[in-house]
Amino acid sequence: MKKAFTLVEVMIVTAIISLLCIISFTAYNAIHKNNSVDNCEMTLRDIASGYQSYIIDYGKINLAATSSYETAVNNVLSVLNRYYFNDEVECTGIDESGYKSFEAKTKIKMDPWGNPYYLSVYTYDGEDSDNVVGLMVIHSNGPDGVSSADTYSESKCGDDVIAIVKPNN
Repeated sequence: MKKAFTLVEVMIVTAIISLLCIISFTAYNAIHKNNSVDNCEMTLRDIASGYQSYIIDYGKINLAATSSYETAVNNVLSVLNRYYFNDEVECTGIDESGYKSFEAKTKIKMDPWGNPYYLSVYTYDGEDSDNVVGLMVIHSNGPDGVSSADTYSESKCGDDVIAIVKPNN
């Protein structure tokens, strides 16, 4: 008499293989998600490193008093793009009221979720210890592509990935 597998044995083996596939697929997705966040953090560190090199070379955000704020910002971005950043950034907004600041985003390099990296640089001459001249917040809006907060802190950034650079004054 020939020996053969019974239907129950085949179903049990199929169920075990299916379960192993589901477990490995779940683990792969978690690794892929963590890899995306790590890749994003690496790019933020590269941008932060370029900005810190600029601060070391110039001592501060170099805003010439003889030109308009917009011209000065464009000059600073030109120097950052030419010598310090691996990817070109473009100015997306300038705020000259109260605390002077400007916003920029990357032109070519996108985060792992297909969105640009955003930079916020605060150039005001604050009088209290919280107003750090040259403070830069670099962030990615994360997987959902939507910014999670108006002001970033370590505890309130949602799925956004952020880096905060405080120059030594």
